[in-house]
Order: sequence, then C-alpha cells, then structure tokens
Amino acid sequence: MGTRRTPLPGVGTQCDRTGASVAAVLRRTGVHPSPGPDVRLATGDTPVAAGTRDGVEALAAIVAGG
Repeated sequence: MGTRRTPLPGVGTQCDRTGASVAAVLRRTGVHPSPGPDVRLATGDTPVAAGTRDGVEALAAIVAGG
C-alpha cells in the first residue's frame, strides 16, 4: 500500500485567502518549516498553522478537501 499524498495549499496563497498560514509540517522523518506549494501532505503528517481561529479553521477545511 502506497503513501497517500495530497497537495498542501501554498503558504502565501492560503494566508491571503484564509488569514492563516502553514508554518510547518511535522513528519516522522522530521520537521519541514515554512513549506512551499511543492510540499505534499502524507498520511500521518501534522500541519502546523498560525492565524486567527476562523482562519485556521478555514485552512483546515481546505487541507481536508472541503
């Protein structure tokens, strides 16, 4: 079974859109600070977001595919 990867919204684009940004992605292999639009989320990754509550919730919905 392969690792599922999904696009991670670009930091600048999603900050403009939601008021929140992805500050880092935590993986078993390490931390990826300030991820760019080329970074993909894999099963088990934990995105770390910064922003207002509403902004972080909107960003979470985007990352979840909503």
